[in-house]
Amino acid sequence: MSKIVDSFNYNIKKTVDDWGKDITIYYKSTANCSSCSYNPITKDGTNPTCSTCNGSYFFYTTTAWSCKAVVRTFVGDKGYLDWVSRKINFYPEADIRMTCWLSDVLMNIHSSTGKTYFDKADHVYFEGKNYAVKKVYRTGLKAPTVCIVNLEETK
Repeated sequence: MSKIVDSFNYNIKKTVDDWGKDITIYYKSTANCSSCSYNPITKDGTNPTCSTCNGSYFFYTTTAWSCKAVVRTFVGDKGYLDWVSRKINFYPEADIRMTCWLSDVLMNIHSSTGKTYFDKADHVYFEGKNYAVKKVYRTGLKAPTVCIVNLEETK
């Protein structure tokens, strides 16, 4: 890698570590039923009246993933400098923007183009408020290393 890329990666990592705040991403995942067993022939549970899974053996549950992100809050109708799209007097379509290290939010850390926890997010919890994901950006030099997420507060 070049010195520019190494410097970029070092500075982003240091910024997120030093200035980042803890966020929690809640997303839906599947779980196996602990009350009944799996029938490979019918591909469902062995107990059709199971109170946990309703006979399907699998059920959806909400799972949490925590990481650190630098958070920028937007206020009212004030124009901003958007360093992502390099726009001056930018009016965001979101309430906050989070910048985090991409490897911290990848579901499969071996693929920088794979899904992130933000892609599957049900909601994001930050400082006592819930937010919905509006847009996810991946950026970096030579390869995506940073994840930038626009979020909108849910009431």
